[in-house]
Amino acid sequence: MNSAASIRTERKYSEALIEKIIASADDANKTKNWSMGHYIIDTTGQHQVYFTLYRYKVSTSSYVSPYTYIKNITSDFSKLEEALGYLNAQPIPVLIVSEHNNDAKVCSFRNRSREGVPTLSFGKYKGKTIAEIWEQDRGYVIWFSNNGNTNTDKAYKLVYAAKELVAIFFKERTEENRLNCTSNYIGKLGDKITTDAKVISISENKQLEYTTIQLALENGDLIYIYDKDFGLEVSNVVTIKGTITKHIEKMGKKMTYINRVKVTTK
Repeated sequence: MNSAASIRTERKYSEALIEKIIASADDANKTKNWSMGHYIIDTTGQHQVYFTLYRYKVSTSSYVSPYTYIKNITSDFSKLEEALGYLNAQPIPVLIVSEHNNDAKVCSFRNRSREGVPTLSFGKYKGKTIAEIWEQDRGYVIWFSNNGNTNTDKAYKLVYAAKELVAIFFKERTEENRLNCTSNYIGKLGDKITTDAKVISISENKQLEYTTIQLALENGDLIYIYDKDFGLEVSNVVTIKGTITKHIEKMGKKMTYINRVKVTTK
């Protein structure tokens, strides 16, 4: 494996540090069997700042991806030594992907080779791969993963690529939210509450014909309600009254659902 002066991330690291970490993986790999597959450590995230661990297993099916997301390890390359201490002790090799050593099939979709990858043959994104569409319009890829046609081999591969990419995205976002979100559940089921909150998002599901509103209390706790023609907009500050009927974790965030809602805009 070649060393690199920088890994694909906005952060820069010294040549000595990168060589040290990559050399530790290379040395351990000398006694390992690549026929078992391997681990991959690659950068992910909007700005390529997370170091994420994947597992590659040889697959006999063209419809089943050989790549499995395991977890985000760290956002600091210098902390990979601790993770490698465990991985290097395993019988499976570890591949660290740098800007000079790019596994074209790695799970980081933006780094995939375009050669041989199917493209859409219709609509406004005709001629583009799922990865290219993802960079422009994530909402479309999420929609396509649930509604795309799978009648042909090419169509199936396109939908599968969309589903795989969306799954990786939501796993990463969920883990990130669990680490960074400070929200807690509010009250107990059946409690009636009155509180001030700020509207932080409004999500419309046209297919099921309902709208979900998320609100944040001053301390960071989150509430969600279904819209009943409240006419609210993002950033509105309101007084909300209702009954707590559910506590849920949604993409790593703890939220409290309130029913029988009355809302007064402040």
